[in-house]
Parts: sequence; structure tokens; C-alpha cells
Amino acid sequence: MSEKILIKKFHACMRPEWVSYQIETPSTASGFPDRYFAVPGRHGLIEFKYLPSWPARRGTVVKVEHFTPKQKAFLNIPGMMAGHGVFLVIQIGPLDVFIFDYKGAQHVGTLTRGEFDAVALLHFHFKSFNNKERRAILRARILEVLKKW
Repeated sequence: MSEKILIKKFHACMRPEWVSYQIETPSTASGFPDRYFAVPGRHGLIEFKYLPSWPARRGTVVKVEHFTPKQKAFLNIPGMMAGHGVFLVIQIGPLDVFIFDYKGAQHVGTLTRGEFDAVALLHFHFKSFNNKERRAILRARILEVLKKW
């Protein structure tokens, strides 16, 4: 699994309810989010991150080495100005996926496994993508989060 596969699966789950474009390229500013998205009534930015596994101990802080201070700033500044529409989607291990708003994203890198659920807007498992009915339910939950925040 990788960040590219996470993006591909997330995008496939959300179709046809959303449009998404890659905006992070070698020519964009350092720290720029990965994707621009639009859903009915809302648009914004999403940064995707993937970690192959959780730390061995539940109380250990989950370090996200490739989530840089510039990326946190790029999520925080538009989030504060608009008040919504900026998200971090992070997958840890083969199943756990979390969605954070711009405020919660500022804490990523300082949270333990037990704290992820308390700060995230949504936590789901990739098993939900394997079944058409589950995918539809998950899509509705994700849309609710994206539109609300």
C-alpha cells in the first residue's frame, strides 16, 4: 500500500459525488496539498498521508515523518481564513483511515494511537471499500464531513 493507492481508492469511493484534481506537482510550492476537491455545495483542499503501521506501543506518539511544517501551514492558513474545506486524510496500516480538519491536522505528529479517534472527524476501515453497499454508506458519511466542515 502507498499514498498513491490511498488516493486512488479514496477517489474511487467518492465517485460520482465528487471531482478531484492533483494540484501538488514538482512545480508547486513546497508543502502544497495533494488534491483540490469539489462536492455539491463545497470545495477545498486535501493532503493525503500513508503510514505502513502503527507504533508497537499504544501510548507511543504516531510520527508522520513526511507531514512537514509547511504542509501543516498550508492546511492551517486557508482553513483559518475560510473556516472550512481543508482536510488531512491519513491511512495507518492496512485498514485505519482518518479524516482531520485543518485544526485537527495541526496535532498530527503529537498524537498517540488512542488520541487519533478523539481528534479526527471520521475514522473508518478500508474494508468498507470492498462492498458496494458499504461504499455508498461510507461515501455518504465522508460527504457529510466534507460539507459540514
